[in-house]
Amino acid sequence: MSEKNHQQIYIIGHNSFQNEIISNFIYNELGVKCVTDRNIASIQNIKNGNVDHNILLMIDTAGGGTDKIVGDLEEKNNREVITHFSTALFNMEHGTALEAEALRCGVKGFFYTNDTKELFLKGIHAIFEGQLWVSRDVLARCILDDTDHSIGRRISSLTNGKSGNNDLTRRELEIIAMITIGSKNDEIADKLCISPHTVKTHLYNVFKKINVADRLQAALWAAKNL
Repeated sequence: MSEKNHQQIYIIGHNSFQNEIISNFIYNELGVKCVTDRNIASIQNIKNGNVDHNILLMIDTAGGGTDKIVGDLEEKNNREVITHFSTALFNMEHGTALEAEALRCGVKGFFYTNDTKELFLKGIHAIFEGQLWVSRDVLARCILDDTDHSIGRRISSLTNGKSGNNDLTRRELEIIAMITIGSKNDEIADKLCISPHTVKTHLYNVFKKINVADRLQAALWAAKNL
């Protein structure tokens, strides 16, 4: 039986007409069955004892506002559902600072209002493959602002075990994050309050763990694996 026969998407939001259009588009393009509903609570009964990555929740953020969206994600019953399945947010606007809070709540991907249909479909496929669907710039910012280490731990749990990845530490994730946005060693040292020599040591360890030879290859690795 095809893997897609096991996959299912729940599109959550109050715009029923929009959600039906998205549902039909996904089914026609990917062959994945979609169900639409108005809120997360209505799908509580589909949970079982195991985490199920073949089910993707796509939650509409349009008109919600950051505080309301984060509040909904953090609500106890909703959070149990979000962490049980793969979850993504759609109709996102850039520059809202919602991504960091959403990552802490277990969200694995973000789709923006200006995304192309090709990017939308690519992101869905990536999340079903167990990847984070987050831009490098957003991910770098989230890691560097991750004062309670929760995002670093979550990203580590998702990336460790992939080819070429051998238990990257939070500090090493920070180093990679800064490499992806073009930071030099002195800039990394200033940002992380460490010496340039320590930066070089971390870089050596990172390159060895992910089996790359230089910064460019490390950035390309990050684009594929983070």
